[in-house]
Amino acid sequence: MAAATHDQSGGMTGGAPSSLPFMRRPLALKLIIILLLSALNLTGDYDWSRTNATQELLMVLTTLGRWGITLFGAYAIIQGYQRRYPQADQNFNRRRGAFVFVLLLCFATSVASDFPEELILQGDLDELGFNWVNHVFGAVLVSIIVLGVFELNYTGQLNASLLAEKQEMERLHMQSRYESLKSQVDPHFLFNSLNSLSALIRTDPKRAEQFVEELSRVYRYLLRGREHDLSSLEDELEFIRSYEHLLKTRFGKGFVLQIAVDEHLLGRRLPAQALQLLVENTVKHNMISEPQPLTVTIRNAGNDRLEVHNNLQRRNSRMHSNKVGLVNITERFRLLGAPPVLVEETASDFRVTLPLLGE
Repeated sequence: MAAATHDQSGGMTGGAPSSLPFMRRPLALKLIIILLLSALNLTGDYDWSRTNATQELLMVLTTLGRWGITLFGAYAIIQGYQRRYPQADQNFNRRRGAFVFVLLLCFATSVASDFPEELILQGDLDELGFNWVNHVFGAVLVSIIVLGVFELNYTGQLNASLLAEKQEMERLHMQSRYESLKSQVDPHFLFNSLNSLSALIRTDPKRAEQFVEELSRVYRYLLRGREHDLSSLEDELEFIRSYEHLLKTRFGKGFVLQIAVDEHLLGRRLPAQALQLLVENTVKHNMISEPQPLTVTIRNAGNDRLEVHNNLQRRNSRMHSNKVGLVNITERFRLLGAPPVLVEETASDFRVTLPLLGE
C-alpha cells in the first residue's frame, strides 16, 4: 500500500491520520476547552465578594491568557509527537514523551500565573507565596485531561484510517479477483466455439461457414461488453438470442431455447455474460440431437431471481472441463455481495437460480 498522502485541506488519503488532533474544527474545539478550564479556575479559586469590576475583568483576561498559552502550547507539543510517532504501535513512545513536556508546560504556566494574579488582587508581590503541592497536582491533572482529549481524538482518527485502508485493500483485492474471473470468460467461450467449428468443418463445411459468420457477430458483442461488470437482464437476453442462432447453426432442432421473463424485470442487472456461460455449460455437458433435443428454459422466479433450467441428459463420456462455468458465476456474484447462486440437480433436470441485482 502506498504511503499516506495529504490533500490541501489537511485531510488524508491513506496511512496514518493527519497529525492534527483537531482535524475537523481545531480552533473551535480548543476555544471550548480554554473556556471550560478558565471557568473551573475562576469559580473555584477566588473570593469574588472582595473584588471590584476592574479586578474581575483583569482576572478573567489573565485566566483566559494562561489557559490559552497552556492549551496552544500543549497542542504544539502533542502535535510534534504525533508527527514523530504516528503509528498505532508507537502509542507508548508518543504519549510518554508528550506527557512529560505537557506536564512541564502546565506546571510552568501555573506558577507563572501567580504573579499577575497577585498583582491584580493585592496590588503588589509582597505576600506572594507558592503552594507547590497544588501546582504539581494541578499540572498533573490538566496534563492528563489535555493529553487524553488530544489522544482520544487522534486514536479515533487512526483507527478510522486503518479501517478505511483495510477496506480499500479488501476492495482492491476483490476487484482484482473479479477482473480475473471476467478475463476467463472470453477465452472459455472462444475455446469451446473453436472446438465446435472444428467438428463442423469435418462434417458440414457449409454450416461451418454460417457458424463463423454467427460467431463473429456474437464475439463483437462480447468485446463491446467486456468493459462492464454488470449488464441489464434485457441486454443479457438479447445476447442469448444471438447466441441461440450460433447454437442452432450447429445443432439445428436439437437445441431449444425458451425465454419467459416478466417485462418489468428487464432493467434488473446481473454479471455480464452470466447467462451465456450457463447456456454454454448445458451444451457442453449434455447430449444433443434432434430425436433428443436439449431444452433450456430461462424464466424469472418471482421478482428477485432468475432460473435457468434444462433437461438432463448427460454425455456418456465426460468431457474435459476447465472449471470456468458455474465456479466463475458463483464467485462473481459472491464478490458483488449478492445472495448466493442456487444449484439443483435431479435425475431428470438441472436448475441454476441467479439473484437479480438492482437496476
